[in-house]
Amino acid sequence: MAPFLSKVLAVSLAFVATQANAAVVPRADANLKDNTALFEKLTTAPTEIRRWRELFTKDGKELLGSEELSAATTFDFNTETGPETVVVGTQGGQPHTAEVDTFPFLYGSGLTMTYGVIGPCGVFLPHVHPRANEFFVVTDGQVQFGTELEIGLLGGMIPSPEISGTIKTNMGTLFPQGSIHYQVNTHPECKSTTFYAAQSSENAGSTTVLQDPTRGNGTTVKSLGRRLVGAEDFERVRGLLSSRIVGIVEECLARCDIK
Repeated sequence: MAPFLSKVLAVSLAFVATQANAAVVPRADANLKDNTALFEKLTTAPTEIRRWRELFTKDGKELLGSEELSAATTFDFNTETGPETVVVGTQGGQPHTAEVDTFPFLYGSGLTMTYGVIGPCGVFLPHVHPRANEFFVVTDGQVQFGTELEIGLLGGMIPSPEISGTIKTNMGTLFPQGSIHYQVNTHPECKSTTFYAAQSSENAGSTTVLQDPTRGNGTTVKSLGRRLVGAEDFERVRGLLSSRIVGIVEECLARCDIK
């Protein structure tokens, strides 16, 4: 096997997802509170104050107790939510997402927020958020990114070129709603990179843009964002990555001596 192929088998191939969520192994039902009954009440409440009454009071007669009220009004990004939320293959990478399922206070707000960690040379595969803009901020480390906007940036029906760049600590960039984008951790010291990602919907959604050539156009490779790519399917994956992503990852793996 060529040196690059043996190295790239170790790279993390995950996508954010922002909701960062789509880049995550699905949470076990036991670890996610069933808020169905609460959401039914929030959906049918005629006013905002009635929604808040459902969230923060006991039948509208008194506030919840201090612990319950704290849980209802604050989200702790430091909380470990269990191994089910680890981004597989990202060498310890893990996101924590405040979305409407995990933090009902966000209902109707049009917001989702994710705090995450990407391991050295970790990659979030090209993906799209169909219902949200995403503002991605690096809090410690460095990320190289690429964005492809809709057709017409250079006029006519010419495919738009990739807009790429590097964001370092306390820098950020916007991934417009519907744009294809990816991120690669290129920390100069080969360390993990931490980030926050804000999305303009409490239900942003995330769709990988990679296609499975063995099953025809329009069929997404559903497993790629959820596990480490192994030898058994690497050939199928390698042809789906752009030369730019492959180049960034190859340089990072060689520089960090990740085998």
